[in-house]
Amino acid sequence: PLLNATSFANSCSPDVLTKNLQQFFTDSWRTNIEASRKLSFYSKIKTAFAWEPYLNHSSTFDDRRSTAQIRCSSHKPRIEVGRYDQPSLENRTCVFCDQNGSLQIVEDEEHLLTTCPQGATIRDNFSRVNDTRSTNLVTLLARSHDQYDNLNEEEMNLIRHSCSTIRKIYKL
Repeated sequence: PLLNATSFANSCSPDVLTKNLQQFFTDSWRTNIEASRKLSFYSKIKTAFAWEPYLNHSSTFDDRRSTAQIRCSSHKPRIEVGRYDQPSLENRTCVFCDQNGSLQIVEDEEHLLTTCPQGATIRDNFSRVNDTRSTNLVTLLARSHDQYDNLNEEEMNLIRHSCSTIRKIYKL
């Protein structure tokens, strides 16, 4: 038989109740973002319900805003704005790549951050300045939270520069 909320709350300690409610919320949050086609990129990079380090370590408000917009699909690329005039996903192609004779590629977050030729110079500068083996900004966005514990100055600078790079690509 199902317990009503009052009897459940009365049957356990406040700590157990809090833990159970947090787990229920986290499970519900994960299920909802995984079920949303709009949040497919977000569900790829958001691995835990927790505060994101870029919020503390990015240099400017504009860097944080651009990074948050890319993360949450609240932006201008065709994958998003095309929802209103191109219901078919495969028709939401990158305008820059189309104009330059490349293949018709869906303009989504990963395309912007990793492969679109328009952002190549910015990505190359990011790689050169950070002397990083990976120029893949998506990989950096998807780092697990335990990888952000006890950041040193070099890692904080990588977060700052990543957010700045994302803002520059976003503005293109």
